[in-house]
Amino acid sequence: MERAGMRTAAVAAAAVGLATSVAGAEYKLSLRPLPRGLDVAEFELWIPDTIPPSQPVRGVLGSSNYHAGAQVYDGAPWREFAARAGLASLRYLLASGGKPIDTSREAALAVLRALKELAPLAGRPELEYACFIPTGISWAANQVCRFVQFVPDRVIAAVAFRATEADIRAAAATPASRQVPLLHLGAGCEHFGGYRPSESAKAFESLPKQWAPHANLLQAGEPHHTLGDPAFTILWLESIVELRLPRAMPARGPCQLRPVVEHAGWSGTYEIALSVAGEPWKGGQAMTSAAVRPYLRVQGGVMRPPEIRAWLPSERVARAWVELANTGRMGAGDCAAR
Repeated sequence: MERAGMRTAAVAAAAVGLATSVAGAEYKLSLRPLPRGLDVAEFELWIPDTIPPSQPVRGVLGSSNYHAGAQVYDGAPWREFAARAGLASLRYLLASGGKPIDTSREAALAVLRALKELAPLAGRPELEYACFIPTGISWAANQVCRFVQFVPDRVIAAVAFRATEADIRAAAATPASRQVPLLHLGAGCEHFGGYRPSESAKAFESLPKQWAPHANLLQAGEPHHTLGDPAFTILWLESIVELRLPRAMPARGPCQLRPVVEHAGWSGTYEIALSVAGEPWKGGQAMTSAAVRPYLRVQGGVMRPPEIRAWLPSERVARAWVELANTGRMGAGDCAAR
């Protein structure tokens, strides 16, 4: 096993031109021996100084080291979110067969093994059992969805940028994985077949009706390999983290995630327009006719609205979602305040 720990006075975000005041500790790990079928299994862990030694890390924000998705690890808004939420950040490179992304069960298990091996290195025993939030773009979005499929009990929520319909359905392949909240962000100026919002959105025609807490959002004017403004994604994650994580985190032992299936959230509906001119659409695809309404509480649980294509955890998130869906922009509401 090859391991090296490194203490930093400031985060590495400055290296990519992003400044943040959040300091923390960083650790690196290369798994040895390599998991079966993998050629590379490398990890970087960052723990914000805002989490004192007496307070357990609540979870881990994960990101694939692939294209723009790697910025989730060291981008300022993401590190500031992690610090507020009491999360560590983990960036991973899991590759095989000369390809930059491995989407096998072994890759998902490698993340869990890395957390176990990083726990004593960081002096954080709770990391061995920590649940995580996988994020990734394009090919790595497939990896995100497979992580949900393979280790749903360890996934707080998932964020897939530019997934296909097949990727999203893979995340809902089992009853357990279907209960993991997932946010998909499509690109308005998408040019790759299968990733176009009009194609990937087909998964959302049925999954939310099956109690899958999934939401779709089209990022106006964005091309395939960009993350776009993270404000809404972080707003959504903040709500999900508070719903899913226990109020008292164990210092040792497994973390029991709370289910959201009976949570009275909000439902969203929309249509996809194939071409919308002008800013911010730039002639790309758009979400139109977006609307939201709350679930109804009934005796013994909650009632889903008959028409639903997106599950949203709170009124605040729902109003931000419908504003972005209909205008492509953030106005003066909660989403823009982030």
